[in-house]
Formats: sequence, structure tokens, C-alpha cells
Amino acid sequence: MKKLVMLSLASLLLFACKKEKNDAYTVKFVTTGTNVTQFNFYQGSTISNKTVPFSGTRDTTMIVTKGVMVKLDSKANSNNLEGAIFVNGVQVATGTDRDADGDGKSQVKIEYTLK
Repeated sequence: MKKLVMLSLASLLLFACKKEKNDAYTVKFVTTGTNVTQFNFYQGSTISNKTVPFSGTRDTTMIVTKGVMVKLDSKANSNNLEGAIFVNGVQVATGTDRDADGDGKSQVKIEYTLK
């Protein structure tokens, strides 16, 4: 009986201490600009967006699984647009468009694959 109790206790400790495998990441998309006309973000082939137009900074956060490509696609009718993707609080991709061609429009497209 004593061996059975010890075996049960050892099994309980083994399962309680087993590290859980977590394949989910917190992904935050950020767009900053003047007269932003598009703020789209992708999780694989699924597209989502935020309400536009706006000036300033907008962000959105979602939970995404390992192996998925995430993308940010923003446009503005100005010479001031920046975008960034953060994974678990760490910036992994960034882009800036200061309208180098002088057409009064800017676009930032960035992507990152979760590993």
C-alpha cells in the first residue's frame, strides 16, 4: 500500500511539473500617421481592419498560433505613415513611408511569420 501511495504521489508531481507547450502568441499591429485611409491586418489569409479615416495612432491585438504569417497593410493620404508588428511585446517588424515620390500618398506593408 505504501508503494502505491508513493507511486501515485510521484505521478502527480510529474504531471503537475510538466511544462505546458504553448503555441499561441500575442500579436499587436500598430499604425501611426496623418489622414490614414486603410488599416488592414492579416492572420494567414484572414483579413481584418480598423475604422478609417483617422490621424494619430491606432492598434489592435490578437492571439495567433505558431506557424502563421501576419501582415500589416496601411495607407494614408499624407507624407507621414508608420507601422509596426509586435509579438509578445517585442517589435519584430516595422515600416515607414515619408512619401519619397511626392504623390501625397504613403503605404506601409510589413509581414512576419510566427515561429
